[in-house]
Amino acid sequence: MIENVDIERLMKISKFDLSPAELDEFKVWLDGMLEFITELKNRSLDEDVTRSKESGAVFINAHDLNLNDLRKDISGNSLEIEKVLQNAPRKNGRSFAVPIVVE
Repeated sequence: MIENVDIERLMKISKFDLSPAELDEFKVWLDGMLEFITELKNRSLDEDVTRSKESGAVFINAHDLNLNDLRKDISGNSLEIEKVLQNAPRKNGRSFAVPIVVE
C-alpha cells in the first residue's frame, strides 16, 4: 500500500496540487493500479501467448472471446448514399465533411 508521503512527493515532482480529499481519492486509485500491475507481473503468460509458426509473431490471447461465437459475415444491399448523408451536419459531395483537427 502506497503511503501519503510517497503520493505527496509524486505530486510535488509532477507539480500537482491536490486537496486532502483528492489526495485520498488518488491514493485509492493508485493503490488499485499498483495492485493490478503486481497481478500482471505475477501472472503466468504461458496460456495467454501463442507464436505464429509462419512469421514468429507473438499474439496475446488474454481474453475470453470465442471467435466461433461471432455472427456470420453476410453481405447485403448497401444503403443509398443520399439516405446515409441525410442527417450529416455537413456534406462534401458524396462524403461527410469533417473539420480539420490538428493538435
